Amino acid sequence: MLQNKIKISIIKNFLIGLLAFTMPINKNILPIIIVGILIFVIIELIQQRSLKNYYTKFFIFSISLYVIHLLGMLYTQNSKVGNFDLEQKLSLLLFPIVFCSESKITDESISEILNLFLLGNICAVIICIANACYQYSILANPDYFFYTQFSAILHPSYFSMYLNFGIIILLFYPKINFNNLTKYLVILLFFVIIMLNASKAGIICLALILILKFSISIINHKKRLKTIGIAIALLSLPAIVIFISPKIRLRFSEMTSSVHSTDKELNSTSIRMSIWKHSLHIIKDNLWIGVGTGDVKNELSMQYRASNEKILESGHLNAHNQFLQTAIAFGIIGLGALLLILTCAAIWTFQTDQHEATLLILLIAINFFFEAMLETQAGVVFISFFLFLYLNKARNELTLRNFNLN
Repeated sequence: MLQNKIKISIIKNFLIGLLAFTMPINKNILPIIIVGILIFVIIELIQQRSLKNYYTKFFIFSISLYVIHLLGMLYTQNSKVGNFDLEQKLSLLLFPIVFCSESKITDESISEILNLFLLGNICAVIICIANACYQYSILANPDYFFYTQFSAILHPSYFSMYLNFGIIILLFYPKINFNNLTKYLVILLFFVIIMLNASKAGIICLALILILKFSISIINHKKRLKTIGIAIALLSLPAIVIFISPKIRLRFSEMTSSVHSTDKELNSTSIRMSIWKHSLHIIKDNLWIGVGTGDVKNELSMQYRASNEKILESGHLNAHNQFLQTAIAFGIIGLGALLLILTCAAIWTFQTDQHEATLLILLIAINFFFEAMLETQAGVVFISFFLFLYLNKARNELTLRNFNLN
């Protein structure tokens, strides 16, 4: 019996590691792995004959966002889209079940997961470079080394978020199985790929990560002048790349011109700003409980139609901002739940010295301003997997501390 329990635990942990490795490489296989993990969690629970970890306020807190999506089905006008949305966001329910089943998440298991996630990102980078080189050899088009044509596996915004978390791990997590030379070569590689992805949110997050790292180094380092010099040199790299790359420079110039301009020139930033304006109108009219789980795109389409914005209407675009997307669907109640989860995660991970996790929460929050990250599989799996992994580890450590103090 004991041997069976050990085998089941080993298989479950193998699948969790496989999920972390596969996440940047092949999104199509992720649902199969997640179902496999859940099956072995259920088998473990049957063997243990105990559900005590689920009769807690913490578990209810963890699944609250998914529960709100379920309640939103009670007043949605489009149940078909709502059901698809529930299926898309199932990770918000499954990963709390998976990680709350663990009475203790060890540093060793976290280290293994993060190492596998880094290796997965390295493999994804190699695949994208190989694909770009192959396409260039056939068509001699340099655009295959830029933006969506380069990021062949994931949308550049999501790929950049993964790579930025990889850089956070390499800079702030001490238990990575890379020597210093390999670590900084991988950071440089991820840096270059984020620039090629040309995701504005990705580049902004990259700059903030580097600023934070060097600020900490300057405060703690005795050779401050040398550290400041290195920091200035490295922090200048994003600006230099933006300046010398016409395409990246164009994306940032579009962003600044859209903020200050009053004309109707269409680009990714001006489209976002128009969507945000319409989103705020819908939120104002449905302030407390929103429009329901399946009605966000319908409401936005009606707004686009009323304003005669045919390009936005034909694209059936979401809010391109997760905070607005959630507020449209579930009003202040849903937005409050989302903000509460992120805030608690940031506080608890900071209190337990999981600095890479606290920075991950910041990374997620920044990306939420630019994309509705929970509306795609690439976003919801990544965010729910790492968010609830770290939340549960922080909860366990804080509970142990309080027990020891008492």
